[in-house]
Amino acid sequence: MIVGATAYIGSFQFLRNSYKAFNWNGRDILLFQNQQPSVQDWKHKEVIQKICELKKREPYSRVVIVSNAPHFHSTSLNLTLKYMGIHDFSFNSTSKQRWFEFAEFILVKTGQLGPPESITDIEPVADFILKSPPSWFQNVYQEVGRWPLPDGTEAVLFHVNPKPKKGVAVGSFNIGLDELKLPNILIHKVQVQVDPGSPKDFAVGKIKEMSIACEKVTYKFVTLQDVKIRFVHPHINVPRFVETNEIHLLNLDRLVWRFTRFCPATCWWIMRVKKPNG
Repeated sequence: MIVGATAYIGSFQFLRNSYKAFNWNGRDILLFQNQQPSVQDWKHKEVIQKICELKKREPYSRVVIVSNAPHFHSTSLNLTLKYMGIHDFSFNSTSKQRWFEFAEFILVKTGQLGPPESITDIEPVADFILKSPPSWFQNVYQEVGRWPLPDGTEAVLFHVNPKPKKGVAVGSFNIGLDELKLPNILIHKVQVQVDPGSPKDFAVGKIKEMSIACEKVTYKFVTLQDVKIRFVHPHINVPRFVETNEIHLLNLDRLVWRFTRFCPATCWWIMRVKKPNG
């Protein structure tokens, strides 16, 4: 018992001392960050309350967060959401390509974003937003809140609120392409048609319906032929389309799609993969 108590007290004293690392083959191996416990306010509740105040989408919204700092990332914020009993939006990390698609809010941290090995994908996103935002971003996303954080940086919240874009012809969205490349997807012979609805809604990118018809879609080993897709009440990022000729969606009520058939190679691949044992 005496030995056990001594070991316990010794380990406690070790943690209280200023030792942070031990040397192994000439390298310092970090054991823990030695600092006194302290109360820090990372502004989770203030950010969440602001989102609740401004949120327009029903029943669910997506908040993209550009940070992987230990106390300020998607998991920690979602835990605070759960504690507060809020279930109609969530915090999500950025995707690798289409960063802001379907996001009603963007939350970005200034300064150090997190451990260096974990932020290679999000550093360009933060620089894009804070250092060199193109005019389309400034026309679509409005800054609605800024909070100081304990590490001396700030949390900045943006909300989708497009400024009306006048002078954009509906026909500019009715396009045809021989080939369209998306991540892991190749689309052949594409035709896009838009039913704009009211001029007022179209000026901010809200469209009654957009339809896409294509001869063939290839995703990895799967090929679908004669594909037709209907986007019901899509909200298109019009300023981005005008500047880059890329169609990005801010929101979408419903998607309806159909295809005529698989190509023979796809049928063979499916049967090969799904073949039962024995």
